Amino acid sequence: VVPEDVAVKWWLTKKREKRAKENAIMAVRRTEMTRQYATMAFMFAQQDALAAGKKFDPEREEAKALETARYYLEIEPAKQQKELARLAKEQGTDFHAHTIVKEKRRRAVSTGTRKG
Repeated sequence: VVPEDVAVKWWLTKKREKRAKENAIMAVRRTEMTRQYATMAFMFAQQDALAAGKKFDPEREEAKALETARYYLEIEPAKQQKELARLAKEQGTDFHAHTIVKEKRRRAVSTGTRKG
């Protein structure tokens, strides 16, 4: 076994583990945001029903609130992202394309007199 292969395997494993951890954290954040949004929508629906004097069905409103939260937090942003990618491809500025090498960020060089 070549030592470089071992190093690459170790690096790839670490990278995969880090990505899995990030994905888990993001999944928890998404579910938490969905829950908060759905709770807010549910409470607003309850207040609206109270103000209008209508009968309030909690089970139906809960399902409706979860559906609304999922739409606004998952479906709508995905639609916008796809639309942006399509427009970028049409214009030729494909910012979704993967770049292999990043441009070097060089520090601004001062051409003034030396200090000190």
